[in-house]
Amino acid sequence: MRVTPEHLAMLASVITPEDTEYRRAAYRERRIPRADGVQDIDTRYRWDLYWYATTPRYAVASRVSDRLQHIVRDANGDDVIVNPTARPIRDAMRDGDYLTTHIDTALRRIVPAL
Repeated sequence: MRVTPEHLAMLASVITPEDTEYRRAAYRERRIPRADGVQDIDTRYRWDLYWYATTPRYAVASRVSDRLQHIVRDANGDDVIVNPTARPIRDAMRDGDYLTTHIDTALRRIVPAL
């Protein structure tokens, strides 16, 4: 595997908490957008977790996920990044010059098959 142990640990730290039984059941039962076009549900699940975990999300007053209701705006009224590790992890993957196959191998180590 080409992904360094440090980068693997970074990925695991943000992906593992998102790998919930509720989300797994939704994917197993194909209750996801564009499910009819998915050939390999395990690959789709791994990569959806990757993009969800490594995309910066912002909490705003009108739309805050249930898990993050306590974070809305900072003292200046600016949006608060609710997953501040997302950007550094995505940057590490880019700077590591990894191919998608390298990232997928790392994801296979982190995310068990459905």
